[in-house]
Formats: sequence, structure tokens, C-alpha cells
Amino acid sequence: MQLRAMMKIATSVFTVAVVVHAVTSKKSHGRFLGVPFEFRFPTLKRVRKRWWNREDPRMFTPHVFGVGWSLNLYQVRERLSPAEPAPEAEHEEPSKT
Repeated sequence: MQLRAMMKIATSVFTVAVVVHAVTSKKSHGRFLGVPFEFRFPTLKRVRKRWWNREDPRMFTPHVFGVGWSLNLYQVRERLSPAEPAPEAEHEEPSKT
């Protein structure tokens, strides 16, 4: 069996396990074996909080809907953009008195 096929099967089995966990525990969001899941209806506020959040230093945030992680695109942009040079300090000539 090819690696790609095995990964698809493993991902599918894990997703089903998360859904079963969510249904049996009556949780619409949380973590299963350390992996976040979110089955609440997505809201604009949650989309922005997960995909474009200046205040969250994480690059990977929980999905807006589903199992796993999303990218905080603000943090991706900040880390990929070249660093801005620090403003040069103005040097004053010492006065000759």
C-alpha cells in the first residue's frame, strides 16, 4: 500500500474517532488526543480570530470548523516579510565650547 493511501486512511479513521468522541461526550469543540476539533457553526468573529489575529503569536490555530489546525495568516505574513530596518538614531555633534 502506498504511503499516500495509508495517510488518507489514517486521517479518515482519526476524523471518525473525533466525531464519535464529540457525539458521545456531547462536546461541540475541544481536543481529542491533543488535536483540536470544532463542530460549532462558523462565525465571522471566529474566522477572524483564527485566520487573522494580531494578538495571537501562534502560526497554527485550531480550525474554524473541523479537525486540526489552520494558519494564522497575520503571523505568516509577519514572519515572511522582511524585517523593517530600525530608524537610524540622529547623531548630534558634540558642541565645542
